[in-house]
Amino acid sequence: MKEKVIYKRLIYSFLFILLLLVILYIYGSDPNKGPILPCIFNLVTGYKCPGCGMTRAINSLMHGDFISAYSYNKLILLIPIGLIIYLIFKILNKNTERLVWLYIIIVILYAIIRNI
Repeated sequence: MKEKVIYKRLIYSFLFILLLLVILYIYGSDPNKGPILPCIFNLVTGYKCPGCGMTRAINSLMHGDFISAYSYNKLILLIPIGLIIYLIFKILNKNTERLVWLYIIIVILYAIIRNI
C-alpha cells in the first residue's frame, strides 16, 4: 500500500515538473513567429481544430495581452470558467457528467463555426 502512495507521488511530481517546463517554454518562446507544435488535425484536414491558436493565446495571457489572447482563440475565456464551475460541482458533490458533455458540445460547435 505504501508503494502505491510513493508511486503516485512520483507520477504527480513528474507531471508537475513537466507542466512547469511547458509553461516556461511557452512563456519564453514567441509562437507568433511560427507554431511551437504543429496541429496534426490542421495538417491532415486543412481545418482549424478547437485548440488552434491556443498556444499563442496562452502566451499572450502570460504577457498580459488579453485582447490578443481572445483574438487567437475564443475558448480561452471558456476554459477557466468551465474549470471553476467543474470544481464547484465537484466540491458540492454534484454530478459533473452533464457539465462535461455540455462543454464537449460547446467545443465541437466552436470548431464547426470557426471553420464555416
